[in-house]
Amino acid sequence: MNESWTIAWAVRNILANSLMPPLLWFWLAIFSLLFLNKRRKLQYATLAFSITLLWVTSTVVFSQAFTGWAGNLIHWPKPLIFNQISSNPKFQAIVILGGGVRRGAEELPDYQSQDISKEGMERLRMGARFVKYSHLPVLVTGGLPDKTNVNELPEGVLMATVLERELGTPVKWIEKNSNNTQENATFSSKILKNEGIQQIYLVTHFWHMPRATQEFTKSGFEVIPVPVGFESKEKFTPLDYLPSSSGLLKTQQVWHELMAWVLNHLKKDPT
Repeated sequence: MNESWTIAWAVRNILANSLMPPLLWFWLAIFSLLFLNKRRKLQYATLAFSITLLWVTSTVVFSQAFTGWAGNLIHWPKPLIFNQISSNPKFQAIVILGGGVRRGAEELPDYQSQDISKEGMERLRMGARFVKYSHLPVLVTGGLPDKTNVNELPEGVLMATVLERELGTPVKWIEKNSNNTQENATFSSKILKNEGIQQIYLVTHFWHMPRATQEFTKSGFEVIPVPVGFESKEKFTPLDYLPSSSGLLKTQQVWHELMAWVLNHLKKDPT
């Protein structure tokens, strides 16, 4: 085994997850059990509140409403309709951000038993489609901050392999050392600016796009967003009111971006 993850990376991510559902509601329940023993009514009410929040924030109905509310603050991008894009020759490259790796993919031994996550594949598919439309070169970016095995592939390498072998899309540049969105932008900048490229199309999920665009802009790029992952339902089924992994995941994704938005604004205005 060859561990490459760091204590700082682990602490940062554990803290972030502790401030999001479902762990946030778990800590609330633990607090009530440990410190509210002498106030039984308040303890029971807090436990019931924790369970209710766990249920509600794990539903599709809540995740969709929460996404809409958060968008009023963060301002999600609109979908990019290819045939409505005006020709702009100064934009010279497409950058696709990694969306995660699935380990233990025993059906893919030639990929070191790794696969691109569902979210990552959505980004790759959109990138491949846009390449066919625009004929622009591609940079993929993603490292492996939680690497635990020497044979594991950096996400950027795996992304390039899937794009070329499975989606028939050539990859010109691979950035494989970044561990977060800021590093995606910084390390990609070092590659692309050597090629004289400062205008890019950026592919990632809509909920990640505002923060990603901000980081790439700070790194000196002019960015046109190519967002993916939009979901909206005008009508709900009874199942949408039940806790589900899909509802919880969307809540977590948006919650994470909302935390980053709040932290960014606190840095700008410490008072």
